[in-house]
Amino acid sequence: KLALQVIDDQSGAPYLSHKPMKEAINRTVRELRLYQARVQSADQSWQEGGGGAWAGSSAPSSAAPGASSEQPASTAELYELEARISSLDQQLFALVDEDLARIHKHVRYSEAMLQTHIADLQGRLISAGLLIDEPHLKRLEAVVMSKPDDKTFLCRQLIELRMRSDPASSVRDQMELAHEYNTLVEVASSHAQYLEINVAGFRKLLKRHEKQIPQRFRSRPDPCLGFHRLVTHTSRMMLDLIRQIGNVLADARQRFQQAVPPEEAAAALRTAGRWPELSELKGLGPECEMVITIKRQLKDHGAQLIQAVSQSSGPCSGFLYPKPGANAPPIMQMSTTDKMDMYLSQ
Repeated sequence: KLALQVIDDQSGAPYLSHKPMKEAINRTVRELRLYQARVQSADQSWQEGGGGAWAGSSAPSSAAPGASSEQPASTAELYELEARISSLDQQLFALVDEDLARIHKHVRYSEAMLQTHIADLQGRLISAGLLIDEPHLKRLEAVVMSKPDDKTFLCRQLIELRMRSDPASSVRDQMELAHEYNTLVEVASSHAQYLEINVAGFRKLLKRHEKQIPQRFRSRPDPCLGFHRLVTHTSRMMLDLIRQIGNVLADARQRFQQAVPPEEAAAALRTAGRWPELSELKGLGPECEMVITIKRQLKDHGAQLIQAVSQSSGPCSGFLYPKPGANAPPIMQMSTTDKMDMYLSQ
């Protein structure tokens, strides 16, 4: 999915370096397997020697004929392998940090562009009389005979009055706004898809890292949730605003049919054409929704959970980097006591 998205995206937007990160994890795993094999050979040599010193020993081997002639690992060799594994893990997270910085910068840029588009469309809605801003509403309240208790009712009456006074102009405005809205939806949906594909990529790579690399060799404490900041409050707020604009346009069509006499409405539509279909906003995907759920849960009882996870020696990627699909990660549905007992017992 990531490869297809990168090919289809002609904007030049940065994506996570999936292949280099995957290769970095694979190199670390290869070194780790070599290290484990050398530790095993050293332990076997120590046991066969009756517990005598083996580290760095140059004594001739007394192994039986046909046995492996490979020398047991020395302490210096094991230390060197450990350092290489840790260094490779640091290189992986250097890639993660670089990608997160570039992607987050692009997310902020895209948000700024969306904010401009939304503001422009809101201005057009106000000009067309489909939105009533606060200064206009106050001026209206100042001239009416009695101040209404329900401001929403007053706004609806004003909108319907404008529709009845010039049906043809109202239809033209609504159709132009519908096209502008559909363009905005396309841009916003692409933004949401961009977030989804990158969040999914980081989650899967970090899940694989957590499963394959033991705690002692990790250069970052778990969980590594830096990619969560890609799902910003600003993006969520703007997507909600776009949905509200869509609701305003859909409501305006219904209100036009109700407020304008059928003959006049039909005549206006014959001139302007059929109503354009309003595009559906895709919004945030399941990966981003899971991030929001985890953020919310961590806000409630995150400190104890993260401390327990960081002290755990066993893999628990299903809890740290849960796959979307559930209402909440399994660990988030447990009591704090159960979480602590589970991790500290590993």
